[in-house]
Amino acid sequence: MSRRSSRASGSGGRSDALNEIRRLREAKLNGRDEDDDGAGVKKVSRIETYNAKEGSIYQELNEDEYNDLVRKRREELPFVEDDEGGMGYYDDGEEQYFEDDGDLDEEVVDPDDDVDPNNKKRQSSGALSSAYVKRAKRNQRAKLGTGTDQKITHMFFSKSSEKPRSAPAAAASSRHAKQGTPYHTPDELYLYFLTFLFHFLDIDLDSMLDDLTSNPLDASLSRARKPLVFPSSRSATSSQHVSSSDGQFMQEYRPSATTTTERDDTDDVDNGYEFDDDAAVAPARESRVEASAATERALNSSSVPFVAEKPVDDVVPVDSVPSNQVGEWWNPTNDAEVDTIDTSIAADGEASALNDDLQLFWTDAVEVRDRPGKLYLIGKTKDAQGGGFKSCCVIVNNLQRYLYVVPRVPDQHKETYSTMGDMPKDIQQQLWMNMHKDISSLLIPSCITDRKDQQTFRTKLVDRNYAFDLPDLPRGKNTYLKVKYPARYAAPHADVCAKGGPSFVRICGASVRPLETFLIRRKLLGPGWLRISGAQRVTTNHQSYCKVEYETASPVHVVPIHGIPSPPLTVLSLSIKTCCNPHSHKHEVVAFSAVTETNINPEGGSKGKGKISHFSGIRPFMADGHQRFPESYGPTALANDRFRAPQSLSIEMNEKALLNFLLARVQREDPDVIVGHNLQGYTLDVLMSRMDNFKMGGMWSRLTRLRRGLLAPLNQGEGWNEYRLDDMSNGRLFCDTFVAAKELLTSQSTYSLSHLVSTQLQKTRVEVESTDIPAILSSGPENFVKFIHHTLDDAMFVLHLMHKLEVIPLTKQLANLCGYLWTRTLQANKRAERIEYLLLHEFDRSKHKFIVPEKFRDSKPSSKSVGKKKREPAGYAGGMVFAPKKGLYDNFVVLLDFNSLYPSIIREYNICFTTVERSTLNATKDAGPARRKTNLDDDDDDEDVDEVLVKADSDVPALPSSSCAEGVLPQVIKRLLESRKLVKQQLKAELKAGNIEKSQTLDIRQKAIKLTANSMYGCLGFRYSRFYARPIAALITSTGRQTLQRAQEVAEQECGYDVIYGDTDSIMVDSRSDQLEHAKRIGREIQIQCNKHFKLLELEVDYIFKTILLLNKKKYASLVVKETNDGTYEKEVKGLDMVRRDWCVLSKVVGNVVLDLILSGIGRDEVVEKIHEHLQT
Repeated sequence: MSRRSSRASGSGGRSDALNEIRRLREAKLNGRDEDDDGAGVKKVSRIETYNAKEGSIYQELNEDEYNDLVRKRREELPFVEDDEGGMGYYDDGEEQYFEDDGDLDEEVVDPDDDVDPNNKKRQSSGALSSAYVKRAKRNQRAKLGTGTDQKITHMFFSKSSEKPRSAPAAAASSRHAKQGTPYHTPDELYLYFLTFLFHFLDIDLDSMLDDLTSNPLDASLSRARKPLVFPSSRSATSSQHVSSSDGQFMQEYRPSATTTTERDDTDDVDNGYEFDDDAAVAPARESRVEASAATERALNSSSVPFVAEKPVDDVVPVDSVPSNQVGEWWNPTNDAEVDTIDTSIAADGEASALNDDLQLFWTDAVEVRDRPGKLYLIGKTKDAQGGGFKSCCVIVNNLQRYLYVVPRVPDQHKETYSTMGDMPKDIQQQLWMNMHKDISSLLIPSCITDRKDQQTFRTKLVDRNYAFDLPDLPRGKNTYLKVKYPARYAAPHADVCAKGGPSFVRICGASVRPLETFLIRRKLLGPGWLRISGAQRVTTNHQSYCKVEYETASPVHVVPIHGIPSPPLTVLSLSIKTCCNPHSHKHEVVAFSAVTETNINPEGGSKGKGKISHFSGIRPFMADGHQRFPESYGPTALANDRFRAPQSLSIEMNEKALLNFLLARVQREDPDVIVGHNLQGYTLDVLMSRMDNFKMGGMWSRLTRLRRGLLAPLNQGEGWNEYRLDDMSNGRLFCDTFVAAKELLTSQSTYSLSHLVSTQLQKTRVEVESTDIPAILSSGPENFVKFIHHTLDDAMFVLHLMHKLEVIPLTKQLANLCGYLWTRTLQANKRAERIEYLLLHEFDRSKHKFIVPEKFRDSKPSSKSVGKKKREPAGYAGGMVFAPKKGLYDNFVVLLDFNSLYPSIIREYNICFTTVERSTLNATKDAGPARRKTNLDDDDDDEDVDEVLVKADSDVPALPSSSCAEGVLPQVIKRLLESRKLVKQQLKAELKAGNIEKSQTLDIRQKAIKLTANSMYGCLGFRYSRFYARPIAALITSTGRQTLQRAQEVAEQECGYDVIYGDTDSIMVDSRSDQLEHAKRIGREIQIQCNKHFKLLELEVDYIFKTILLLNKKKYASLVVKETNDGTYEKEVKGLDMVRRDWCVLSKVVGNVVLDLILSGIGRDEVVEKIHEHLQT
């Protein structure tokens, strides 16, 4: 390598050369030469007298020496001065290759370019230098404009369109031309630096200028200007400052040393384009209500955001604005307290760095698509100075990709050997060499493009087992070729992997993400503590918003550790109010409120121990069209107790400023969890669409903990929206109470926030229609404050609902049980993925190493899936449903069900991928009898149903032999059920001891285990699951039908009672008795008699009905006997049309009254008479 040598002679050497030339010319004119003494000598030419000074032009170095040289250069001053003492050019320590003129072809030559006459002489000094001087001039003229209609972005970013080395090259060559410096004035140099600043910030300058000309509020201006806030004084004289005539509504806030917010020492060491959070948020400690700093422009032009009040035609009464029942939840003195972190939860565990090892409690692992080969572990680490915990990001480099190549048996050996594992060693070696050659030609250079890494991939022969359904992979143990190379290079295309090559049949593992490989190979079972060795502190160019950032060179440095309690989490509850713009017909953000709670134990049992604070933001959206609030709104808000705390309310000028304020405050609060109701389905979509509308670039990533650029544009389709959600949840947990309620509260008819607040929190919440918001904001200061109260109440409702449903500890336990990402566990419809990771960990943990199936997706959706989304029927027969004996039963009816029927069947009969023989079946075929048994109408013939079930059972594989070794699935379920049994025993002990917190944690864990075990069968029968196995799922449901029929036979034939109904895993038995104790005795008798026929299956009494009305399959109403001894009953309605969400309220009310009369136990004639009376009134 070489570096262009500087002018070693300097100015002195140049003057000496000129003097020498002048002397020779004078001697030539005089007709003689002179020696050093001035005596005349014989005339000789200068060529004859010239003595060449031999020296090395280029310095030859090896790679290590060159790296040391570059490092030393970078330690020096980064700017090289030019001859005039100016800044010159930026020296990055590397070589300046002036021969690289690749951008010349792309230059657009201006026909109006004239040659500068002052530069004619300088142009003759060299064509190379003059060419770069001309280019620099053309670029500069393009920036300053040529008379054409150019946008400001063209002027700012014309320099950034060149290659990185072009700018330094042009600047360096200008050292030879004093008049050729591309930036002649300080303003031009400042413009050059602004180019790179806006380029890295990814800001659309055109939209910014539009906002600056039409909008007095802008995020970029608020960073530089001093914030303007309301006066801190609450005396009567403060109202004198509020005047629309002088425009002095707000006074200027000057921060002092006492009001400076403490920041982590690493916040000041950043990448150079991070703005100050305190300046962006305007941290006025003495203020009560805060307005944006960018309103200074409006104040200077006598235009303030508050205007004199005027009567509004459509005035909304104060009493008509909804008010929620949350007043007792708020403690004004608590909000004003200083936020402190309680570290008692993790006091027993030391989380600081020991022996240069970093300990990290990881909550999320992020793999960015455009940054291959690296992984971001984001979580919390111990703060050695403050004693608490702070957010931390660890960048794991050099991830690896693993492929398994299925060998192709040569034709000459097919008759002798069926697999490669049966071959002798010499044949295996020859086949290995052939596969290595084929894989090398396949990967290089199509995948591994860098020449220095083209020999980094490694291959070796390994023994693996396969027990799944690909037809071209032999089941059982076989020898495969394992390929390893850096994950920063792409995997082979799916078509190439499926097609194979001359020496191999298929390539397995190409579609596996490096993130999955990292989690499985490092055995990371959900969020927990990690020990990271060799972690280096990152001080510049941060890639995350975390307080501290580290980097490690290899994934092998990451090791899970146990025994340390989890650190406390910070949760931010977010609620937004939107309204549809009548002109753009788009939903816009009008107001938001956020409630922050600290010291939340992720294991559960920490409700009420954290400190709560809040902040809100609002902007004008008036019914009369004015975009400024009346002047009385500010003092009214100041007088409210909820907004006494500093920075609790910010009044912004427009929507973009409101979004900037929200993003800056979220980054400043740095919550671990953001919770909201319908957060994933509505709130995030609205926020992202509005930020896209304002072209805010990468500002959206402040909702997360990872710095990102532009997000992919919003598109139609569920899959694309999920892609965006994965990008948005980088490092921060997004908890949606709507999603959690749908998964945990399956019996609810609706999942609106008002309904859940009423049923779960026993509070009252009144809806505010978005169409009423402009009228509310225009109808006076009292309604203005009540509207903000309502938004703030919603945030508090969501926070309490999250605690009520125990979403955080429950999802953490699910993630730990399955070894899955916490962020994905919080998302909707991820049960199958959780079980996938559970099985991936189990197959990797097995002593028989397995090649697991890959997750293939259909490239072309079927025509049926296009358009309206419909639920696809099952490809096999489901559970058994007995035809009910319809009628009203006044006697006690006993309901008995099997505990975890399908998981117990898997254990009972050792059903697994490794034990069920299904080689004669086409396992990949999805045809088969549909689940007709559970969807029959009243007039369907039961004989036809029996024929369908007989045909379905004929296609089911046989049960495994009793001599088969225990499979992986039975082992997993056994461990889950036994652990749940142990947890329930511990739960009873803790309840007796009065340890409420410990009992809550144990109860959450046993719920998580139950959910995981019951989801195991669903993973096998779900068509799009990675471990989808239709024959095994059909075998399980077929065995379940036989088990339910066996229970019916025991109850009717052996015990002599009538079974009036049965569904999947339960039967209803008529006790023919009106005595409760007699009904219980009958239930225990059937339970004991039935359990004699099974080893692990258990039938238990679940409910006893006082009265039940059987109408049809899966449709009944009943009174359930409660466990208490007070003789009370609870009404239960299943499947009746009156519980449908689309039914009107009147029909539901009348239906409930009729049901209450029927189930009341009074005479039938009296019931009919009362029903008629109610319908007539």
